[in-house]
Formats: sequence, structure tokens, C-alpha cells
Amino acid sequence: MHWPLEPKPVPISKTPTWSLYYLAACHTPADPTIIWGTDVPTGGLEAYIKQVNADSDIIISPAHVLVWAVGRCLAKHPEFNRRVLHRRLYDFKQVNVLLPVQGGKNGPEVCLLTKVDRKPLGSIAREVWQHSRELTKGISASQRDEKIFRRIPGFIRGAIFRLMLLGTNWINWPAALWGHRTIRAGTMINYLGQRGAPPMRMFKASRFPNDTATMNVTMGPSENTDKDGPVAPLFIRVDHRVVDAYQLSQFVADLRQYLMCPESLEQLATEVQEDIIAPDGWPLNVETEDELYAVY
Repeated sequence: MHWPLEPKPVPISKTPTWSLYYLAACHTPADPTIIWGTDVPTGGLEAYIKQVNADSDIIISPAHVLVWAVGRCLAKHPEFNRRVLHRRLYDFKQVNVLLPVQGGKNGPEVCLLTKVDRKPLGSIAREVWQHSRELTKGISASQRDEKIFRRIPGFIRGAIFRLMLLGTNWINWPAALWGHRTIRAGTMINYLGQRGAPPMRMFKASRFPNDTATMNVTMGPSENTDKDGPVAPLFIRVDHRVVDAYQLSQFVADLRQYLMCPESLEQLATEVQEDIIAPDGWPLNVETEDELYAVY
């Protein structure tokens, strides 16, 4: 008799953190989603980033511009900044987003960026770099949560997490408990245009069953085309219980336009903008391009 699997499971120490979350919580989660994929000519985006970095005290990447553009789109289309709770829709009080950032030894960690509709591009970049620096040093809040999570026995971990998800889906409780970062935002942003990434033809982000991230925005690597110059794929997944396809088409059109012409975001930023105090240790100077792509 042949047993196709090894007798012992993969050790917890070798399992990525987010895989542990999914293993503990997911059985057959409902996923009523709409996906809209499009292409974005990125010649204007690349030129804008090059111009900004020439005068900036911190390196700006396409991921930062993507977060900036999504924030402005959420302010223009507030119906996307909602979540499902007990079969009802609730508005978020702030325009917050989640951004996976590389740097942890067990895979990417999620960075919570608050009030992105009111922050300038430089402030968004500083927050992301600061989070990456904390991950590299092993002092981030998410890493402290991870250590606690890994010490809990597997059968208890699964039961506790399913109870937490039940409460998250049915109770409007304050974001002061374990995992509070993931329930403070309704949008997850992925920038997958890092060096060495293959061409992207299709992408559907998985969905964690706490139903908080009702929208996922993913941008892939740029490709040079003979006709239109560099072009990058853009995919948006939304919860059909929150918006319909017509509303999604309007959101995608505006986001695409912002990414094609980032200069227009500067005009919007002057209308409503908060004064942001930079964390200690700024300005941050990243010496090489390799350091830049190590984050994304």
C-alpha cells in the first residue's frame, strides 16, 4: 500500500503566517465577487516617478502611487469604502487601506495605511518604508502578534480564530483586539510589479473570510509593447454585495486615469491634505534599486 503523503505535517515554523490564518479559518467561505481586468499605459507613470524622485528626499515607487490613486478613488466613490456586517452594509469612518509589505521572515506582512485620501504621496511612501524597516528589525506589531499566534496549540488556535471571525462578521466591535489592522480597512492593495515578476494575464486575489476587505486592487509588472509603450495589468475584485458592475466600471475608469496621469492627483491633493509629521530617522535614503525592490 502506497501512502502519497509524508506521515508528519509541515512544521508550523516553516508555514507562512497568512497560510496559518487561512488553514485555521477557511473551510468553504462564500465569495460573491466581481472581477474587472484592464491595462494601464504606464509611460506617464514612469516619467512622473522619475521626475518626483529627482527632487524627493525619499524614493517613490509605483506601489506608493497606486495607494495614493486608490485613496483618491475611494474618496470619489465612497460606496466602495464599506463592508458587510450581519447582512447589512456599513460605511467605514476613514479611508484606510491595507498593503502587504515584504520584510518578515515568514512572508509579507500587512501594513495599515490610514486616511490615504488626505495624505500626500511622500507621507504614504514614508509610512510604507517605516513599516518595512520595522519588519526587517523584527519589531513590528504584526510580528509580535505572530509570535503569540504560533505558540497557541493548533486545535485551540483554529477554534479561537473561528470565534473571532464569527464576531467580526456579526458584531461591530472596536478595533482594539488582536488582528485589529485587518478590520480597519475595506481595501487591500497588491503591487506585484517587482523585479523578476512574470507577465500577468489574470489575477484573482484570495479572500479572507472576515469579509472586511471587500475590494482588492492588484497591479502587475509593466511590459513594453510596440503600439502603446509600457503597459501594466490592473485587476480589481469587489464584493457583489457592496457594489454592482456598473459602479465598478466607473471606479476602474477613474483609477486607470489617475495612474496614467499622476499629475492630476497633485491638484486633488491640494484640495484636502493633512499635515503629516515624519517618523524619526527621516529622510530615508535607499542607495540602490535592489533595496527598493526588496520591499515590493
